[in-house]
Amino acid sequence: MKKVLITGGSGFIAQYLLYTLPENVSVSVTFRDENKWNNNSWAGTVPAFPLILNKDIKRQLHDERFDIVIHAAAMSSLGECEKIPALAEQINTAASAETAQWCAAAGSRMIYLSTDIVFNGGNPPYKETDNPDPVNVYGRTKMQAENEVSRLADDYAVVRIALAMGRGMGGPQNFIDWFMSRIQNGEEITLFQDEIRTPSAVTYLAREIWRTALSNEQGIFHLGGGESLNRFELGLQICRKLGGGSHLLKPISLKDMKDYARPVDVSLVSKRLIDNKKIDIPPVTAVLDNVLNLPDRPL
Repeated sequence: MKKVLITGGSGFIAQYLLYTLPENVSVSVTFRDENKWNNNSWAGTVPAFPLILNKDIKRQLHDERFDIVIHAAAMSSLGECEKIPALAEQINTAASAETAQWCAAAGSRMIYLSTDIVFNGGNPPYKETDNPDPVNVYGRTKMQAENEVSRLADDYAVVRIALAMGRGMGGPQNFIDWFMSRIQNGEEITLFQDEIRTPSAVTYLAREIWRTALSNEQGIFHLGGGESLNRFELGLQICRKLGGGSHLLKPISLKDMKDYARPVDVSLVSKRLIDNKKIDIPPVTAVLDNVLNLPDRPL
């Protein structure tokens, strides 16, 4: 039985890590906001305790012991990172470095959840050996955190995640929740036609994170779906699955956005193996039923 800590327990990815929890794992989570944690699907079912990322991590975790730490907590809003870069550096970079140091001292394996936004979008698709070159604050702080984790943790894996797709389970509203709400209300939906990702169904993504965490593999891993899509194409596919709503879609361009830089094409490809098996995340358009329907909460 592996004892695992997931930071950022109220977050979207963490919720699905709990949903796909393997049988041989005992899990605890951390939260920043107790009210948000208490309002999600898993409150009261798993041990949880507060962890404030812009305060001393070692002092908060000093007497805890885990075999594996999946560090999912982050300041993930690109806009907020641009507005408050010092806080983004503190939460995304410095706290990740402190967590890596704590893991090394405690003998814990660290799984750091990173992002495709560490790339500049100019030379896709990106494999694990390609050099990051972020164009915005969020990407830069995540890249710096990757470097710190690889420098400070004794046993680690950096998992770069593409756009994760699925319904929320009590946490903050995500893209699919927002999209379906606007469809239901007959509201216009603006989508980039020149921002390209390799989106993945979050259920499949979470299972691959667990496979990575429970393996002995180290280094960098790319977890993306097997298809490159821009946001507008993705919206059309979702509308076809829903049986309508495409008339509400309005294509826009990254060139129209002046607030901060966004990479054009950060498609990921996975070249690594986990326990001699390929990473297996299907194209998101092949599993839209999985993406659009809220999963039953496991008992």
